Amino acid sequence: MIAFAASVALLAGGLWWWLGREVEVSPQMVESGKHIELAVARVIHTEDGQWGLERGRPVELGEWLMPGDYHLRAGTVVVALDVGGTARIAGPAVFAIIGEDRIRLESGSLQARFEEPGQGFTVVTPDGAVVDLGTEFRVDVTSRESHVQVVQGRVRAEVGDATRELGKAEAVTMKSGTLTALVSQSTAPLADEFANAKPVVFYHWNFEDTVGESFAADGSDGAAQLALRPGLPGRNPQRIEGVVGQALHFSGTGEFLESAYRGVSGSRPRTVAAWVRIPRDAKPEESYGWAGWGSLSGKAPYSEARKWQLSWNPQVKLEGWRQPLSPGAVMGAVRTEFGPGWVNGSRDLRDGEWHHVVSIFIGGEDADVATNIRQYVDGRLEETSGYQRAKVETSTDEEKSVTLLVGNHLASALRAKRATAGKVQKGKHFFTSFRGDLDELYIFEGALTPVQVWRLYKKNRPPEPGMISPSIGTIGF
Repeated sequence: MIAFAASVALLAGGLWWWLGREVEVSPQMVESGKHIELAVARVIHTEDGQWGLERGRPVELGEWLMPGDYHLRAGTVVVALDVGGTARIAGPAVFAIIGEDRIRLESGSLQARFEEPGQGFTVVTPDGAVVDLGTEFRVDVTSRESHVQVVQGRVRAEVGDATRELGKAEAVTMKSGTLTALVSQSTAPLADEFANAKPVVFYHWNFEDTVGESFAADGSDGAAQLALRPGLPGRNPQRIEGVVGQALHFSGTGEFLESAYRGVSGSRPRTVAAWVRIPRDAKPEESYGWAGWGSLSGKAPYSEARKWQLSWNPQVKLEGWRQPLSPGAVMGAVRTEFGPGWVNGSRDLRDGEWHHVVSIFIGGEDADVATNIRQYVDGRLEETSGYQRAKVETSTDEEKSVTLLVGNHLASALRAKRATAGKVQKGKHFFTSFRGDLDELYIFEGALTPVQVWRLYKKNRPPEPGMISPSIGTIGF
């Protein structure tokens, strides 16, 4: 499993230095070297699926599955795999989720499909193993043998020291330490998206369609009222050539955008996606932000803040502050903040190149960053280099919260607006505003699957609102 390095609450949000107070973080807030088991698959479709044994209940649409043993007594389930594929399991079946890229199938049928080739996903059976080489394949396990069939692409079948690479429409049995070729039978391709009764709301800003100084939104009903406009009069980012048509360049000297969109509230699932380009010489004070909303709270303790904010990780120690810093949290990596909690990715994005960045909260009450946050860079799931535990609870209260801001830290933007209005601002806020480029901003009020993330990255193609699967958080058994 992924090893989560320690990090601190130093940059969990700007409220502490916005208020001009010195705050010392308790050592208990810093966690080091902990191995956290992640939920690695989500149920996106079920046909009368019934868990057996101690679970003994219907399969719930939208539930996330942790590594462990499972018994599907009857019916079928389709799960989205964190490694980037989809698997259909037909009962009765006994299987174990060993990790994000490995399942042990003791009995039953499993058909897997991958959008991106060569993920190395492996199905282990009592007779051998099947390794994905960029394909769609099916495995059936009985008490006597294991049957492997390739629908598209290639797999590698392994039995002891014997291996055989199989192509489209080829099949083998694995039995008693041997591989035997079979005549393949026709198998229908696996669907990886399924219609849901309640469509998910989403909004999109392409930074091409303009009305005066504002950038229009599209997507779900009501998008026309959610244009991004200059946060300060006459201060607009520069339009440049982007990944898809026009993009925006933020100079880091104070310009930012705001919208009437209030954002996703509470512990509801959400996805924020955008193309970003960060210069090699970007400074920590220029890290915030790509998108943010919610409540900062105007009084201590900071734990009362209820925001959601996406940026790159500044990983700095402010003068006069005594928070410890973790050497493991990667500076420049994607960073998702939610009030006093946060999670950092592992890849430094300050290379002057465009990167597709996605942050997903899968939802769920008392959600923990260890199991309920997903971050993707260029279509691939990010490992986590640092995190601070906190319950995700975003406030979109009309009187106390900030609507969607793009290009600045929430607290810094508020200070700038108040200063423009002639209000005296005490103290100093560390962050100036974002320096870099931004294109194709999406906000979905639901959690995308890895396949949908990959298609958004590769084709700038969002899923249909009715194809975004529900997400009810990690289910404990």
